[in-house]
Amino acid sequence: MSSPWLCYGTTNVLAYSTLLMPIPSLNGLIGEVAALPYQVPAGSWLQLQGWGVSSVGSGATVGMFPIIGGATSDVRKRLPAAVAYGGVGTVSGSFILNTGSVLAFGLVNNQDTQSLLSWYAYGNLVPITGK
Repeated sequence: MSSPWLCYGTTNVLAYSTLLMPIPSLNGLIGEVAALPYQVPAGSWLQLQGWGVSSVGSGATVGMFPIIGGATSDVRKRLPAAVAYGGVGTVSGSFILNTGSVLAFGLVNNQDTQSLLSWYAYGNLVPITGK
C-alpha cells in the first residue's frame, strides 16, 4: 500500500532570481518531506503527481520546477515548470522516480521586487513488490 508524500513551503525569493532547494515547511502532516534534496528510500518508488506555485500578495510571474538528480543548473534534468502570473500555476501527471533517485526543486521570481512564494509538490511513496 502506498503512503502520502508531500513537500511544501513559503519562501522569499529575490527579484529576477532562481532559488534552488527551498526549505520545506514542517507542520506535522503525514508524509511531509523534512529537507531537500530528497532521496527516494530503498524499496520504494516515488510517484510524483503534481506541483504548484503562487506569489503571495502580488501579480508577479513566478515558477516552480522539480529537478531530477538534485540541485543542478542542467535544464535537461528539470520536469515541466508550474508558472503563475497573479494566480496559481500547477502541473499534474504521473512521474515515477526509482529507488535512490534524488529530487530537488527550484523557485523562480521573474519580477523586479522580492516576492514571497507559496509552493507545493505531492505524490505517493509506493513499495516495490514482487522481488
